[in-house]
Amino acid sequence: MAHHLAPDGHLVAGFQLGADRLSLSEYDRLASEAGLKLDTRYATWERDPWYAESGYAVSVHSHS
Repeated sequence: MAHHLAPDGHLVAGFQLGADRLSLSEYDRLASEAGLKLDTRYATWERDPWYAESGYAVSVHSHS
């Protein structure tokens, strides 16, 4: 997805967190390897603040 992102664009991705799912740290590592930087993160699509115990993450990335 990073390859298709416009230079001034943002990638917004949300997914459920859990032991049997992609971890947030692994997702962040993969995004970084793809040349993306984390701009902000929320706990819901309504932009509720993210915290470590959130069961969901919505991450907003842009090109680094």
